Amino acid sequence: FTEYPQWADGVISFICPDPYKYGPELEAVFPSDVFTLTNKGTAEAEPIFELEVHEPVTFAMIQNQDEEYMMIGKPYDVTTQQPYEPEKRVFWHEMDTTVGWTTPESVEGGTVSGSIITNGYMFTPSSFGTGSGWHGPALKTSIPNAPLQNFKIDALVEFWNTNVEGDKVGKLEIELLNSASETVAKLALVDNQFGANVTVGQARAGKDVGVNHYLIDEHGDRPGVWNNFYGLLRILRIGNYWEAYITKINQSTGKHHTSRWRSWTDTDGVISDEVTQVQIYMAQYENRPPIEMGVHDIKIWRLQREPEKIPYIANPGDIITFDHKNAEILINGESRMDLKQLGASFFKLKRGYNQLVVMPSDSFE
Repeated sequence: FTEYPQWADGVISFICPDPYKYGPELEAVFPSDVFTLTNKGTAEAEPIFELEVHEPVTFAMIQNQDEEYMMIGKPYDVTTQQPYEPEKRVFWHEMDTTVGWTTPESVEGGTVSGSIITNGYMFTPSSFGTGSGWHGPALKTSIPNAPLQNFKIDALVEFWNTNVEGDKVGKLEIELLNSASETVAKLALVDNQFGANVTVGQARAGKDVGVNHYLIDEHGDRPGVWNNFYGLLRILRIGNYWEAYITKINQSTGKHHTSRWRSWTDTDGVISDEVTQVQIYMAQYENRPPIEMGVHDIKIWRLQREPEKIPYIANPGDIITFDHKNAEILINGESRMDLKQLGASFFKLKRGYNQLVVMPSDSFE
């Protein structure tokens, strides 16, 4: 500034890296697979596309009039290739009844006591019973079409562990068992910290004693991020390859967050038992105040890989989300950027008319 007795003369620069005013988010429903959308704004807009799957698909694509497109998966040549189902669901229980479930005689690392009830949508302990160390109720059931060599299990659970005193402790376990009721794989949430609130997530291949491998055994990125957990526990095996995934889920949006993914190859092939049963165990430690916990849903799949064929990537009822605003691809709230085609891009809606095409035809709402 050039200063004078009572005033100054100069320049102030205003930098606007995002020099737009934004209106409310608008929603449009595609009446068909070819749709013209009008962007009435004065700038390009960032769309979020949601596709509800009506039939199994090997790919999903949206393209505009400029041949910009977003695509996941692969189409197949009907003359030389066949699609196949890489994951065949053999078990789905929504925890609405305990019929068909039985109480096991024993569990690893604790004793069986108390009972599990359903409130119509979740298994939860009605009591933990009494005992020293870890004790609480357990239920198990057989898996249809077992045994399974290659499998995946998803368990939707909740684990509300925090309080001011930090004196609540407990654990929730989902186990896959062989025909001798020995553990082949285990998923767990545990808080055994007295005076603190720290949930630890676990995913293990193998038995508690002997040969095993923990793919996940931690509290997340920092202590406490998995507290008051509502989310998904997953473990899978195909051949000698294992994967584990633990994630919270936003109950309003269904989006996965605060996640951990790990893989491991059992090069010696030492954990190879087939799976025939699934077991739930919820435990209290001695007479410490127990954690409120429950199991909402368990799904189990038989896995297969056929390299010469093209796999289905989504099935009826799945929701595919192309979020061009945040550069995300989701299937049922889970990130699937691994399915993105190399030439695909998160394009914007142009000012004025946009011609949009969805493929494959008659596959989505």
